[in-house]
Amino acid sequence: MNLKLAILSIMIIVIFEAFNPGALAVPDEAVGRIVSVISADSLGIEMVINDPRTTGVDSVRLADIAAPSTVTPQGKAARKAADLLLKDQIVYIDIDENSTLGRNEWGQMVCVIYLIDSRYRPIWPPVNRMLVDDGHADLAEDGNNEFNSSAWWEDPIPQGSKGNISKYKEIMTSPKASSESQNSASKSSVLDMESNAGRINIGYRA
Repeated sequence: MNLKLAILSIMIIVIFEAFNPGALAVPDEAVGRIVSVISADSLGIEMVINDPRTTGVDSVRLADIAAPSTVTPQGKAARKAADLLLKDQIVYIDIDENSTLGRNEWGQMVCVIYLIDSRYRPIWPPVNRMLVDDGHADLAEDGNNEFNSSAWWEDPIPQGSKGNISKYKEIMTSPKASSESQNSASKSSVLDMESNAGRINIGYRA
């Protein structure tokens, strides 16, 4: 009887995880600095801590959102707003597991990204949702990737870690850390105070 109960429990967990992809997310598969904002949903990110799927400077497409074209006034305004929010920020990167090497047909990494607070924790909600909330992009759910954008409007969900949160913290708190990196980290930490916008720490612990 105990064996049957154990098997049943495992089956329930597997089924729950299959229908709750947000719980399977890993926000710190890579760490990078945003060096360019092509549009409100397409970024250039220089990797600080690489994943095997990343390159030194990578083209990133934010998952499950769509920004207006930058040839339109709306798209230009959205790109400018995203640039002000994101340029030079250090972010944690969750890469899609369902596509080949995490990339779409144009070779962009499909990702959900998180800003970082003053204690090196990811800030909730992810940037993808922030851009939607601020009116700079629309939801564009893609059933082919691992992400479930509806989870972005739920309470923060405990998620996995690759250990790069602790690794990045060690880099930044090392006496050898450059003043430039320290300045980037302090810029990101200002966003931790935006609690009135519903942006809170997830509270990960590696």
